[in-house]
Amino acid sequence: MIRNRKPRGATFIECMVALVILGAAIVAAAQMTVTVMGQQRQATQRQLARQEAANLMEEVFGMSDQQLTEFASDGRDLELSETARRWLPEAVATARVETVEESPSGKRIQVEVRWTDKSGQPVRPVQIVAWRFDRETQP
Repeated sequence: MIRNRKPRGATFIECMVALVILGAAIVAAAQMTVTVMGQQRQATQRQLARQEAANLMEEVFGMSDQQLTEFASDGRDLELSETARRWLPEAVATARVETVEESPSGKRIQVEVRWTDKSGQPVRPVQIVAWRFDRETQP
């Protein structure tokens, strides 16, 4: 009596094809994970730079008129926090103060934070601008 034998299970070639497909999916998932982690790091750095610029702006904005006048004569680097120095490679923060002569008179304050990425290329800087107007005295 001749029996029709139906194959039970997968052949060696079918197993190899399945392993190749699974390997390709794992490689694609790993590449995607690395890309997402890089983008997340960039977003974290940009958010930290924004916060650092806001903190520095608050510090500069609170200076006396005499101190702001000294800033107006020469833009100077500001001291970054320890966290910013750790997370932002080669970070530099600068403040520029320009005197505005039109009415109402005052000062335009700009704080900028610059840093580089992992490959050493400069990243688009974060800038914050504020205006501080002189108080006009009433007669």
